[in-house]
Amino acid sequence: MARRFTRQGLGYVLTVPELITEIAVDRLSRTRGELHGEITVSCGLPGIRAADGHVHQARFNLSGSTARTTLARILSQRADAPDVDWPDLLEDFCRRVLGAEREGDPVVKVGADPIDLTAAAFRIEPLLPINQVSILYGEGGTGKSTLACMLAVSIETGVTIVEGWNPKRAPVLYLDWEGGRASLNRRVRGVAMGASIPHVVSIDYMDCLRRGPLAGFAEDVSRLVDREGYGGVVVDSIGMASGTSSEGGDANESAIRLFSAFGYLGTTVLGVDHISKATADDQGKAARPYGSIYKSNLARATYELRRTKAPDGGSTLGLYNTKANDADTLAPIALRVDHTDDGAIHYERQEQLPTALTRSLTRAQRIAAELRFGHASVEDLAARLEDQENRIRAELSRHKTLFNKLPSGLWEVLVHAS
Repeated sequence: MARRFTRQGLGYVLTVPELITEIAVDRLSRTRGELHGEITVSCGLPGIRAADGHVHQARFNLSGSTARTTLARILSQRADAPDVDWPDLLEDFCRRVLGAEREGDPVVKVGADPIDLTAAAFRIEPLLPINQVSILYGEGGTGKSTLACMLAVSIETGVTIVEGWNPKRAPVLYLDWEGGRASLNRRVRGVAMGASIPHVVSIDYMDCLRRGPLAGFAEDVSRLVDREGYGGVVVDSIGMASGTSSEGGDANESAIRLFSAFGYLGTTVLGVDHISKATADDQGKAARPYGSIYKSNLARATYELRRTKAPDGGSTLGLYNTKANDADTLAPIALRVDHTDDGAIHYERQEQLPTALTRSLTRAQRIAAELRFGHASVEDLAARLEDQENRIRAELSRHKTLFNKLPSGLWEVLVHAS
């Protein structure tokens, strides 16, 4: 009689197809050297005392003989099928789980394998590293959740919504602690309309506000990721998903616990986060995600989002790649976003950041941003950037690979300048 033993999320499943029987365990933990978990037993044979095949679910000590004997007796009472040897099935299941947990992931050699240059490095190129955690953060009201929704729609549909942001298509799960279902529904429909996607777009959604921190149900989400094949998970927002620290702990503890939960998911994660009020008030400096430095340290890519009003009533977003572990840091990106009366949300890549969105950049980056509008003199640059001419002149001379002085005396930015 064939038995299939497989890993599912962070737990394990033993299936006996001939008996329409399955034993599963998850939420594994060790206490005083013994392995405990939540065990679920189902059986589809006729004549059993079960609703929809469910026989039993309870916390269970996989290491204890007494616990196995007791559970086998309970199962025999509820599912007294002559073809099912419950003591033998439980013994086999517990032995396999204990062995798999004891063995863990094997030690392997790295460094000698050829590099697969054809493998996808991004879920959305060049923004979101595949199967890694990225954070999008900024002041309230900048449009972080809407931008995260746009990226989710791009992944779900495989449609390039913003020029140069090319997705690898996969299902998406949106974990929401903030906006609510109706709010996300408006964003998904609006983004799809703005991108002229010719069919209804839907994204799997989970309202997490009453569930609490992600660490408490990460295994449930991990099973969903395995079962549904989610290639992307949006976490909105990281502050709510991390929860509060335990007694005597601190913000670092919450951040580490959250990123451990992200590790359970095994897929591309985009987290939406906030910044502190002090950071928001100082527009002349780059910000970082609110709270623990571990957020920035543990994420593989981070992006700050800023927003300014356009003269015609629309908005321009500035997206700044503040960290990139596995690729070159991207140059600042300008996006035009318009919300129309019919609910559509249009995104369009802009060639250049407006001056108002360059204040947090380095002097060289600000000069480069201005020169992309056209050639300019030192005097003009100083006036536009509200800076001193001698500092502008020194910066231009220092970065000879970025800037070039023309015979006319005006300056230009070279095309590869970031």
